[in-house]
Amino acid sequence: MQLDDPHETAVHNHNADPAAVEAAKMSTRMRDAVRSAPGARPTAVLASELLSASTAARAAMGTKETVRRRLRRQKRGVQPAEPSTLADIDLPDDFMMTGESTPEPFLIYDSGPQESKRMLVFASKEQLRHLAGTDRYV
Repeated sequence: MQLDDPHETAVHNHNADPAAVEAAKMSTRMRDAVRSAPGARPTAVLASELLSASTAARAAMGTKETVRRRLRRQKRGVQPAEPSTLADIDLPDDFMMTGESTPEPFLIYDSGPQESKRMLVFASKEQLRHLAGTDRYV
């Protein structure tokens, strides 16, 4: 027994699997993409990665549904916890904006956490234009 180096070493006795390596790198890139961008959709992230992947790497990734499920789980891990009361709602800045290339306000009204019947109104400028252009009132 070697006391200087406690790591057990074994001889590698299998061939390298380039497809598995490529699939692992793709998985890491996709995981990082859904964690870093709150608006990133797992389906869109998967589609963009599959465009440049080899056929062997696609097969090594597993089924599309399995990969989507994994990405959704990763995305859920970075989402804020659901509030139990209206006063507990604390929205990060990136949840109050919409649009990736040119962000614009999405939270247009917040009555405040001190209100007993708190009201949050979300809309984009485009949605407000559609609303203003309607002829009927409901």
